[in-house]
Amino acid sequence: MLQISVTALEAACKREHSLNFRELYQRFASKGKSSVRRAMYTKALTTPSIMIWWSKNHLGMTDKIETKNETDLKATVTEWVAEFTPLKPKSDSET
Repeated sequence: MLQISVTALEAACKREHSLNFRELYQRFASKGKSSVRRAMYTKALTTPSIMIWWSKNHLGMTDKIETKNETDLKATVTEWVAEFTPLKPKSDSET
């Protein structure tokens, strides 16, 4: 991509910055990430869709809607069973 050998790149980093390529990359990459974060935050203040994205990614917010079911399931099942259980056939002595 840069048309330069690894050896030449390492030597230039050492000569110009007294750091190897990995150390130099980490230093400047963190500055770049900070700049992007700052720009996204500024944009989020005026753009609703970016504010939503920012909130989800940096504040841990989600679209998940939690519901609470307060129905007494045991009573509901008991009523259902009673309603749909066939009646016992009458015996000859009851008729």
